[in-house]
Amino acid sequence: MKGIWSLLLLFTFDGILDGERGFVPQENFDLDRFLGKWYEVAVVSDCPHYMQNKQRNAVIVALDLKPSAEGNVTVMAAAPRNGSCKQTSIQYALTDIAGQFFYHVSRLNVDVDAYVVRTDYDHSAVMALIALRM
Repeated sequence: MKGIWSLLLLFTFDGILDGERGFVPQENFDLDRFLGKWYEVAVVSDCPHYMQNKQRNAVIVALDLKPSAEGNVTVMAAAPRNGSCKQTSIQYALTDIAGQFFYHVSRLNVDVDAYVVRTDYDHSAVMALIALRM
């Protein structure tokens, strides 16, 4: 079980890819060990709009990853916003590759491939997200 000091380093790229497959998830990825509470403490992107938004709203985001009834992963995100706590939920669909997920952002009409590139399961994780506008 992750302690309060667990954190998630989330890096968004769209350049450093392994051929046609994209990023390579961590070898022998164990989803059950990865589920739980994480904190997004750093984000990098090559999208200027995204980074401007993150700089205006620089906060640590609490993430809670739980298995969903459909066999996927529900990611609950909570962050302070205008004196209250804004919560959002994203459904990560599992793929055939352990450590790789997929989700769609309707309001932006974007498909996202998410990869757990590296994690020690207890203290840190590096994820890569590739967003493709539809």
